Amino acid sequence: MRGVRHRYGDGPDVLHGIDLDIRPGPRLAVVGATGSGKSTLATLIAEMRAPYAGGVTLDGIPTAGLARPGAPGNRRIVLVTEEHHLFPGTVADNLRLACREASDERPAAALAVTWRSPSTGPPWR
Repeated sequence: MRGVRHRYGDGPDVLHGIDLDIRPGPRLAVVGATGSGKSTLATLIAEMRAPYAGGVTLDGIPTAGLARPGAPGNRRIVLVTEEHHLFPGTVADNLRLACREASDERPAAALAVTWRSPSTGPPWR
């Protein structure tokens, strides 16, 4: 990253003057207080957002377009966030988003394992 600046809409800069080199190989953890820009930085690196100034490159190649099929190079950028989403409806309805044909027993079994209470079952019963 060189000279990266980012803001949301017409708001103030949330990141400004970011210069960052990450060497291949080791894992990297970005830590900081809530609202300090960790997620914004990560989404810029993963090309989920574009900086309004500066640039992000991987081995000297701009990351814009690297995530698209047929992009040059064989490296990928992966971002795993801690975001989660629940949609209106029951917990079972949410679990069925991954497997629509699941019987009532399948979501119940998954939740029983998650809640570590197979004898009593999931809390929605």
